[in-house]
Amino acid sequence: MLAALSAIFSLRTDHQQTFKFALSRCIGNTTGGVVAILLFYVRAVLPFPEYTDLLLAPVGIVIIILFCNRFNKTGVINSCATFLVIFFNVEAGQNTAYAIQRILDTIIGALIAIGVNHLLPNPHLKEQQS
Repeated sequence: MLAALSAIFSLRTDHQQTFKFALSRCIGNTTGGVVAILLFYVRAVLPFPEYTDLLLAPVGIVIIILFCNRFNKTGVINSCATFLVIFFNVEAGQNTAYAIQRILDTIIGALIAIGVNHLLPNPHLKEQQS
């Protein structure tokens, strides 16, 4: 289902915009997933896990914002959403597998959107070229 959503969200009016947005989504989901996985390992060694979530979640968001401001300005919201979903909504034993699955689903969906945009004719572009 995540691959289908990624394909829908990545599809844009032309091939160049689709590629840029798909790349931004892939980088964003990867950033959020990697930060969540890293903070899971940090949380495992810290005492009082119920309180460390209150500390680590803002730290994760700050790390993501700093990274995205430097490398992927359009992916901040996507990265933060991915991080929060993985960090708070996935059970402890499945978080790494879910993060990897979410990243792969996003890449698959983005590739599908690029393929659809490249292979199917776009009537809007024909009107603009005329």
